[in-house]
Amino acid sequence: MWQLGSDWWLAEWSTAYVDRDAEQLQAEKDAADLKAAPETVQPVDVSFYLGVYFLLVVAACATVTSRSGLVAIGVIRAAVKMHDGMLNCVMRAPTKFFDTTPSTLLPKVACRPFLRLALRTPIHRDRHHYNT
Repeated sequence: MWQLGSDWWLAEWSTAYVDRDAEQLQAEKDAADLKAAPETVQPVDVSFYLGVYFLLVVAACATVTSRSGLVAIGVIRAAVKMHDGMLNCVMRAPTKFFDTTPSTLLPKVACRPFLRLALRTPIHRDRHHYNT
């Protein structure tokens, strides 16, 4: 949203120069018709346009940074919740499960549900797509 605003403001800023040049040409044409000195056209206020553009860019950066921070917090909370759930399941499993299940099968069994869940998220799905 802020990126669109800054792009629009750059277009307005550029249009200000085009309008000023058109006014200058019109003033010179009118002065030539009247055989007088052309009127002076006000220059474009660069500090105004630059200030507004700066504010729009700062707002865009703040928005992107806060969104990234919120995503990071959400990812960490989800990872903690998944880890706690997995640890809870392992701690509540009967000891007979560990005696009868080969140790090479445990990582495969434990990782399968998490791999399915991870491949549903866009971040991991894209990484998996690039790695294959």
